[in-house]
Amino acid sequence: MIRSARPARSVRSGWLALVLAMFTLVTAGCASIPVSGPVVTQSRSAGGDDKIGVIMSPESPPQGASPAMIIRGFLLAMASSEADYATARQFLTQEASQAWSPVTSPTLIYASGTTPRVSGNQVTMSGAVVGYLHADGSFSGSSEPTWTHDFGVVRENDQWRISNPLPGLALSQYLFIQNFPRVNVYFFPSSGSVLVPDPRYIPRTDQTTTAQLVIDGPSQWLGGIVDASARDGLALSEDVTLTASGVAEVHLNEVVETLDLEEASRLAIELAATMRDITGVRSVRLWSPNGAVTLLGAASDGSMPVSAVPAHDSTPTGSQSALLMARDGVLSTVQDMLASVTPVNGDWGTTQRDVSAIAWHGAQSKIAAVTADGLTVGSAGGTPPQLIDSESSWLRPQFDLQGNLWVLRVADDGPLVSIITSDGAVKQIDGSGLSDMDISRFSISPDGRRMLLVRQSGTTDAPVTELGVALISYDDQSDQPTAIVSWKPIRLAWEGGTLKSLVDIAWLGPSSLLVLGSPGAGNTPGLFLSDLDGLTMEEWGLPQSWQPVELATHITTANPQVVVRDADGTLWSYEEGFQWSHFGERVTAVAFPS
Repeated sequence: MIRSARPARSVRSGWLALVLAMFTLVTAGCASIPVSGPVVTQSRSAGGDDKIGVIMSPESPPQGASPAMIIRGFLLAMASSEADYATARQFLTQEASQAWSPVTSPTLIYASGTTPRVSGNQVTMSGAVVGYLHADGSFSGSSEPTWTHDFGVVRENDQWRISNPLPGLALSQYLFIQNFPRVNVYFFPSSGSVLVPDPRYIPRTDQTTTAQLVIDGPSQWLGGIVDASARDGLALSEDVTLTASGVAEVHLNEVVETLDLEEASRLAIELAATMRDITGVRSVRLWSPNGAVTLLGAASDGSMPVSAVPAHDSTPTGSQSALLMARDGVLSTVQDMLASVTPVNGDWGTTQRDVSAIAWHGAQSKIAAVTADGLTVGSAGGTPPQLIDSESSWLRPQFDLQGNLWVLRVADDGPLVSIITSDGAVKQIDGSGLSDMDISRFSISPDGRRMLLVRQSGTTDAPVTELGVALISYDDQSDQPTAIVSWKPIRLAWEGGTLKSLVDIAWLGPSSLLVLGSPGAGNTPGLFLSDLDGLTMEEWGLPQSWQPVELATHITTANPQVVVRDADGTLWSYEEGFQWSHFGERVTAVAFPS
């Protein structure tokens, strides 16, 4: 049976209120609140019972405050830790205060630097929409370019007050990033044994809050490929505690007793994966009202060790790999920046082809290439590769973890997506979720359940490229991909704007990616590290003279390998410290093994 997307299960009542009430900022007065600044990558470990940030005491509106002061004070008061936002309501008219219910709507995250605009007695705000924070801590990007709101400032009791507040809360991207660290919550898909991350943003990352995220189930988006219905009604019966030996004790209600052995064990692994970065957590033990829950693969004390998680991680633990390149029409493997160049065994290393893109499955020694003749697939050595399709407009192919070769091209009626299985069978994938998209690049995630996609939009004179991510639905019985669903945009914010010209993309981990791009077509592309939601961006250096056209990565738990191909056929290899090494010539395609 092919499992279709389903609505996410409801989270605990009041979860959003808890999350937002714990959000705190530092200030000695309204005038010194930091509301903007550079968007940078943050690395924060989840641990302890401390809140992220420090406490702010919101100030009531002063007598005689101007309309602009009222708006600023209201925005700051919304970020307080007060129950029911009592001070924020003081900036509203009595009628608006009674009607305002901010926790029932998603929180608007807007571009930093957005300030109120005053025209007479009218006060409005207008700026770029970054996205929305939802009740379960998940974030969704927005395809809306801007938002504009008129606060309806009016006189009441001889003071300026707001008659038209935003339906929910609003935070600048800067404040959001600084105070809501990301937690990757891990779930098993409906079929398969590789964990998929579900990024959440919460101001508190203690063991109880983190465990609750797992128990509440996947976000609405990831719920399209994760079935957690067996856990309906499951809840913590008390706070999670941590023993001196590092065991996180997770006490659950009676619903846990309805889970079978495999379901309970998968839940324990998900909890261990999600909580592994919390200081001191070494394992997770589940409890029902009647005692410890039996788990497959448990340690002698009945707990699921964190050491069991890597077997289900999608990021390989191997060392560095050789690079496959097409040079002068034949394929070779490269070690240490051409210190060792070895032609591929057999036909691939001897017969010249006009190669524009390649893919390599190292474990199966399989290679795929897009050439002027079409799509060619075969093994390294042995029988010559076979021409599978004579169409030469296929995008760069890619092998997934199962050995399936993914191929995609854009036809008149939309993208055509297929896989060639490890036994050579060709299977069409339902790509209706990408209908009317002009796809120029795609990249399969390390877990094989998500796909990055670059689509073209705009006009001929002003082209725009947009990045998004979609889910890959699998058949429960065959554990093979069937459809691409639930595409959502990723807004890549950089220096007050966005990256609008994208050359290439690649995964760098389960929830991070590299982007070759620039703010506009006239700018030299740079390499950027981003999280999956596009909220944090870091530039990885920009060589003084390059024209990058292709990006290849090899993901390891140590230092990832990153190679960029230049339009002139030379290669750039990323080194530590934002340094690049230049080597090679006459190269037309590169790939690391999948």
